[in-house]
Amino acid sequence: MNWSEEIEDNPNETARVYVAEIKGAHPRYRFNRKFLRCRRIRCSQSTYYFAETAENGVFESNISYYNKDDGRLLRREREWFVLFEGDCYDIDDSDVLFTLFNLRMQIGPDVHVA
Repeated sequence: MNWSEEIEDNPNETARVYVAEIKGAHPRYRFNRKFLRCRRIRCSQSTYYFAETAENGVFESNISYYNKDDGRLLRREREWFVLFEGDCYDIDDSDVLFTLFNLRMQIGPDVHVA
């Protein structure tokens, strides 16, 4: 599976993007994440981001927008989703760990959720 996002270029902002697979709970950062490699392609008015994901798993995408002049965070767009056998479902952040548990139970204990 592939994740992709198009971000329109803004001369006053810079965007930082990451996609991560959620692996479980983390005592400080809430979720234990495996960050995926994002490829970036610049076009005339936009930048396209791509990441390769597993067929089954729980993922987070995060786009943070910063002011180019002072580096101040302007806004953040964060989404969580689950991929199950090629289908994508959006989930709330409060459902991430429960969904991960259920996904592991449906796939089976011997199958690695990656």
